[in-house]
Amino acid sequence: MIDAGHLRAWRCYFELHRGSLARLSMAMLALIGQTLTLLAIPLAVKVLFERLDGSQIETGLALGFGAGIVALYFVNAWLMYVGRALLIGVTSTATEKLRGEIVEKVFRLSATAWDRADRALIETSLIQDTEKIDAMSVAGLATGFPSIVISAVLALALLWIEPVLLGVMLLTGPLMVIIDRTVGREVGRRVNDYRRSVAALNHRFTGAMRRLTVIRAEAVEDEEASVHRQLAAETRLQGQRLAAAGLAYGVLQNNVVHAVSAVVLLVGGAAVAQHSMSLGTLVSFYVGLMLLKNYVTAVMQCAPIAIAGAASLRGVVGVLELDEELPYHGTERIRFEGSIRLEHVSYAYDGVAVLDDVSLSIEPGTTTAVLGPNGAGKSTLAGMVLGLLRPSAGTVLADGRAMEQLDTRALRRDIGVVPQEPQLPATNLRECLAFGRPGATHADLEHAARIATADRVIASLPRGYDTDLGEESHRISGGERQRLALARALVHRPRLLVLDEPTNHLDAQAVRDLLANLRALDPRPAVLLITHDREVLSSCDRIYELRPLLQARAEGQGQVHELPVPSRGADVIELARRSRDLRA
Repeated sequence: MIDAGHLRAWRCYFELHRGSLARLSMAMLALIGQTLTLLAIPLAVKVLFERLDGSQIETGLALGFGAGIVALYFVNAWLMYVGRALLIGVTSTATEKLRGEIVEKVFRLSATAWDRADRALIETSLIQDTEKIDAMSVAGLATGFPSIVISAVLALALLWIEPVLLGVMLLTGPLMVIIDRTVGREVGRRVNDYRRSVAALNHRFTGAMRRLTVIRAEAVEDEEASVHRQLAAETRLQGQRLAAAGLAYGVLQNNVVHAVSAVVLLVGGAAVAQHSMSLGTLVSFYVGLMLLKNYVTAVMQCAPIAIAGAASLRGVVGVLELDEELPYHGTERIRFEGSIRLEHVSYAYDGVAVLDDVSLSIEPGTTTAVLGPNGAGKSTLAGMVLGLLRPSAGTVLADGRAMEQLDTRALRRDIGVVPQEPQLPATNLRECLAFGRPGATHADLEHAARIATADRVIASLPRGYDTDLGEESHRISGGERQRLALARALVHRPRLLVLDEPTNHLDAQAVRDLLANLRALDPRPAVLLITHDREVLSSCDRIYELRPLLQARAEGQGQVHELPVPSRGADVIELARRSRDLRA
């Protein structure tokens, strides 16, 4: 019995083909023509043999019929090519659409949903599963479905030619059903086992690449490699089991088909010898049977591919059905000036409280620091500022408007973000810096690079702004990468810039230089500096200390409180100098 998951998967699959009805209709016309030409072949053979007399063979008539049959084969081949070419176009379009939907789904996921998602499974769905679905579509639509239709029509023709011989053929039906129910289901189980082993291997490898420096530092390369070898061996084993099951499935079905052909020939030959069947009937039936065998074999060859594709389809639909949990659905757009207020906000991850009754304010043109140890909730707070997380209690305001009312995606267009570990796409540096900002000029890029203190980094690259980051990534240090990420965030002149732990890759003086450059801009953007490093606080206008919630509750105090700003001394003189330099 088909469960609800299968029904949803196939409903999604057929929706992918909705825009291809014209090409599907043309392919159906080609299929009808192909079926008619094939149907004419055994009928022509029957007519020819019934008109021939063993003592007076009409050579010219035989040659004419032979030439006609050859012509029918060529017409059939051309129609088959046209139909399959149309259907392959349909399947490739559907696969492209499916991959696009997966990517769009990932981008629509909230931060919470993304954290919960199995990323290795999503990667498997995007690449391997869609390839298997594409193979299933090509096999099913371009080969399997036409073969099934033609097989059904040929079976009806054989019924008309000789019902008894067709009855002999149908006696093997239960055996085919048994093979499908046993070996076919085993193929399906092994497909799922193989998918899980591939996902586990991908997950471990992706995690190891992220932790490569730590793995080397702890000198556990051999242990990690051993785990990978075990996972790779398991994947190989599951692949071999899948291949063996698929091979057994195909071999068993092929042998049944060949056995049927032999039995039909023996039974028909005996009937001809007893003069209960004409030779023309036997020959025409056998010609039709050979044609039918070819298409039945094609259907059976498609079966393992279809089983694998169906399993992958369920996996992909599982990704598409991930709960998006979008935090906000507002539509109002504002001209953002950089003001953010958090009023008595609280937040919990899976029931575990992280923030409780936290309030703070970021004013336009000011630098606000949030100071606290790891695990205090600083990144959660930043997610609320960006509209990526919604508090379970309290309100977040942007320029005095509640986030619930705003189009937060449009709002983020006016915010620049530099995460703790910035990742730059492996593309041309110029394209990287201007990505998503089609109106950015070269002057905009240079200005942003100067503010981010990335101009010297770019000047040191082999081809400057035309450097391929993919080719040169091994030469770019963590600090240089952070400066380039800063430049990218500044290209569109954001009204709010969020810097998450910039001292991870930049020293305190470099961060102070950056903040001084930002203060010299006109208009000056608001800056949210998330840090645990007190050395950079003298460059801030406002400082909030955020403590872990458990510690704050144990001490009977609030989780956040404001600190006095340290003296900046000569920073005012430095600001005036930088203001002159940046405007020069």
